[in-house]
Amino acid sequence: MALLKPSLGSTPQDNINRIGAAFDVVDGHSQAIADEQTQRVAGIAAEAQARVAGIAAEAQARAAAVAAEGQARDAAVQAEGAARQQAIVNAVTAEGAARAAGDNALAALISRLRFDCVADTDRVGDAGYAFSCPASLAGLQGDSYTLPALPAAMRAFGDNGSVARLTGPGIIATRKRIAVEPGRMYRARWVAQRRANASDPSNDAVRFGIVWFDQAGNMLPSGAGSSYTAVADLKKITVSSGRIERQTTIGRQAGAGTLIVAPRNARFARLFAHMFGADSTTDIEVLALDDVSNATLLDPISSDTISRLTAVESQNLAPRIASLESAVQNPLALTFASQGDAASATIPAQVTTLSLRGRSKAGDGRGGDYVRVAVAPPAGQGFRTQDGAYWQSIIPLDLALAGQPTVADGGPSWAGYNRIHDTFRVAINDYPVEAQFGANQFGITEAIVGAVEIPAASDAGNHASGTAGYARSSSISQGGVGMFGGAFAGASGVGGAVSLWGANTLTSNCAHHTDPYGFTNIVAYGIELDFNIRKQQDGSDVNVPLRGLYFIGDSNTNGLGICNVIDVDQIGINQNVPWKKVIYTSDGAALLGFDLGANSKAKGSGSQAINLRSISADGSGRNGQIQVSPTGDLILTPFSGAGLAVIDTGGKIALQAANGLFKINLDGGVPRTVTYGAADSAGSGFRALRVPN
Repeated sequence: MALLKPSLGSTPQDNINRIGAAFDVVDGHSQAIADEQTQRVAGIAAEAQARVAGIAAEAQARAAAVAAEGQARDAAVQAEGAARQQAIVNAVTAEGAARAAGDNALAALISRLRFDCVADTDRVGDAGYAFSCPASLAGLQGDSYTLPALPAAMRAFGDNGSVARLTGPGIIATRKRIAVEPGRMYRARWVAQRRANASDPSNDAVRFGIVWFDQAGNMLPSGAGSSYTAVADLKKITVSSGRIERQTTIGRQAGAGTLIVAPRNARFARLFAHMFGADSTTDIEVLALDDVSNATLLDPISSDTISRLTAVESQNLAPRIASLESAVQNPLALTFASQGDAASATIPAQVTTLSLRGRSKAGDGRGGDYVRVAVAPPAGQGFRTQDGAYWQSIIPLDLALAGQPTVADGGPSWAGYNRIHDTFRVAINDYPVEAQFGANQFGITEAIVGAVEIPAASDAGNHASGTAGYARSSSISQGGVGMFGGAFAGASGVGGAVSLWGANTLTSNCAHHTDPYGFTNIVAYGIELDFNIRKQQDGSDVNVPLRGLYFIGDSNTNGLGICNVIDVDQIGINQNVPWKKVIYTSDGAALLGFDLGANSKAKGSGSQAINLRSISADGSGRNGQIQVSPTGDLILTPFSGAGLAVIDTGGKIALQAANGLFKINLDGGVPRTVTYGAADSAGSGFRALRVPN
């Protein structure tokens, strides 16, 4: 509170009292300040004593912590040393055990390889190192040492010793690549036995085959018929079939006893057995490819006979006699049995023409005459002889003139014939006959065959055709047909229909139709029809009625059977695989997508109907139709079979474009017109439709 100050208006005694009160306050403050100072001095002294005690305690704690840390570090160092020592002991022990195990495995491997070196390398179970198990035939590419050996787990024991036992699909092949030398003959042999039947034996086949390689050891391209040859396809092999063995002979050139001629560029071969299917078990016992050229031994020839034969051969009589005989026929021509014989010969400079009895061998029907030319002929039209001369084929004149040359061919032995018979065959790049329809395993007879094999290296946008037909008409009235096929019946069918095809095409994504697997990223066309309609030279338009597909005939009856213009079935008829779309048009492809005429040419005929079929819940058929009546009504006819409970499905609806109304028939009588009421009869802004009973 505030003190009263002395004033003139107060009495002296009051002023003295007021001054005394002020001094009392001053004394109180002085005493308080003295007390506070005393307390502060005592607090500072106490704080100093506490700080000294804290510092001493902290020093003691730090000394104890340093001592404890030193002890812990010493203990950790000792523990780490002991752990390291134990780890080293464990590692050395483990390394010793691993080395011992490796030495034992190596000793076992060396022991097995020592045994394999004396094993029969034709038997898959005895000499597993000599065979491999690739994932596909492409896995056989490479040198023998790069192919993995047959796993020991596949080794089993059958009735006739060790075998390779494979469950499910897979390939077993020889690692060794056998050289196929010119003039030599080789025997290939496969032995297999089914141990557990497949769930579908008719489709789980076993294929025996040969894989071909070029001179650098690279697998030949182009798939079946080139990179490999399927010698036998065992399509119905079961346990009851027992031990199955297949043999064949192969060589570089055709000759007596040679059943399979290696592809042109083949220099090495490997045998393989390919198992198909998911759950069968098959034993492969033998895969053997042996040189049997010297299998037949003749009696020794006396030294006198050898000397006399040597003297005769030194005269080189055979070529000289051949040259003389050919010169007698034509002084400037020589004749050879095959193209290979001619290519390996040295031709005298005065000879200007060559005559070949065949291409691969005499009598194969692909011989001809060749003329000496100065430069290399186009590919496939000639060859080069040993002396460096070029020879180009001479096209027979009768094929280039207007005549119609006839090749008389009585055909094969028609009854029971089971091979391919070609009267005239032109093959580019040695297209194999096994790749044709029939695979040379059942009877196919062909008058003219054009075949082309496109090599894998072709990537320049080439377009190759097996057979092409072109017709150009310069006549103002005579038409031309680029390609025509006619099939005519010569007898009525007995016990079933005889099928005829004017043309039959087959498009597939595999090398040929017998392959079980195909290739991807392929665009397939059954038939492509291209139409190039051009304006006239002066720029004016043309009158060319165009029909993409035109179906017509000259029949006098359509019979009582199926008579469908276009009949579409599933693309996978055996696997229940449907097409995605039956008819598809691109945007802008046409102004009118679908146009149907009247159902007859008589007056008052309605349109041909569009029939829509369905299958009901009970499996019975349903159908409805869309049609235009003779008066132009659009008729929608739903299914009207007996026993239906839904009443409105038994009627017809007719849409009339003339007056914008439509008719409805609910009870099978005359269609009645549906009309509309007056304005606002169904509320403001709406009219009501009136449907007759």
